[in-house]
Amino acid sequence: MELAPLSKVKERILETASDLFYRQGYSHTGINQIIEEAHVAKASLYQHFSTKEDLGVEYLSRTHAQFMAQLQTFVRSGASAKEKTVLVFDFLEQFLVQTNFRGCNFLNMLTEVSQTETKIIVEARRHKAELRQYFQSIFNKSIGTLTADEAYLLFEGCLVECKVQRDTWPVGVARAAIQRGM
Repeated sequence: MELAPLSKVKERILETASDLFYRQGYSHTGINQIIEEAHVAKASLYQHFSTKEDLGVEYLSRTHAQFMAQLQTFVRSGASAKEKTVLVFDFLEQFLVQTNFRGCNFLNMLTEVSQTETKIIVEARRHKAELRQYFQSIFNKSIGTLTADEAYLLFEGCLVECKVQRDTWPVGVARAAIQRGM
């Protein structure tokens, strides 16, 4: 997935907001902080994003495109469904360590937004649905006793439990279950 080029100001706003949303949380990040740290005028921010929710949606949309592109590139070398699925969990382990166990951008946002921020909820659900479809594309059919949905749920469970534990041992347990079940 290639990302569309953005104006320098919009890119700076989005990069700043993305860092703040992921590092300190969506609800703990104010528009004024984004403006200050991005070194832009308030009018510039609102020229590109009419609401904080619109900025949140753009953050999730770009995060989704980047995450899926990185995942697919990482997994591409696997020859079989089993190898590809194990590589998905290798990728997850690297992601968790690189992000200092901050967890899933999408789940983090979902836990913070109100039910009225429907555009963010829809974007997070879209990501999860496409990730689930990705597992289904790897499996194509049930392989062994493990299904694509079971592997997807192991992945999602690892995202949460690794954040709680601040450790990658859940990924190792999931990887071993995959190797036994495929």
